[in-house]
Amino acid sequence: MPDLRRFFTRLISAVQQQWRAAGGRYRVTPLQPLYVGEDVPGNDIFDGSYVTYLSEAGRQLHALTFFSGRICDAYGNLFDTTDAESLHTGFGRAIFVMDADGNFYASKEQTYGMFHHSSLVAGGPVAAAGEIEVIDGVLTALSDRSGHYMPRQSFTDQAIDQLKKKNISFQGVKLDLIGRP
Repeated sequence: MPDLRRFFTRLISAVQQQWRAAGGRYRVTPLQPLYVGEDVPGNDIFDGSYVTYLSEAGRQLHALTFFSGRICDAYGNLFDTTDAESLHTGFGRAIFVMDADGNFYASKEQTYGMFHHSSLVAGGPVAAAGEIEVIDGVLTALSDRSGHYMPRQSFTDQAIDQLKKKNISFQGVKLDLIGRP
């Protein structure tokens, strides 16, 4: 067990160094080791299926933007998760990640063994991950539910901080947090 702890400590330290070198503003957490290689066809992680990793161009189609205190999709339309589905919570929530620079990406569809939080950042580290519920551009719920990243509370706090900087109101927002220390 101590060797495993040492391994993860070194891995996290290396990711933090990469983040600092890239000029990131937020701390990041890596993909859980169990999922490394999930994008390789024929892997044993998801019973023969593999997870799609988006290219930079594909990622931009999932970018969230912010305008006048509202959340918008990559095309400038008000983002709405009413028709979204997450494997963790079910209907009404999209999966999201935030990168080290505070950019948000979301998908209204999550498919077991095919499309997960890791898809949005091609398996790279994230500053936050979870689910987001938005109705007509208004944030109604935020969670830290991500098995691929298992973010601690401090990472979710970073997402909340960035959303507040984007003038997103948290009045009445349900925080659905697992409470990892």
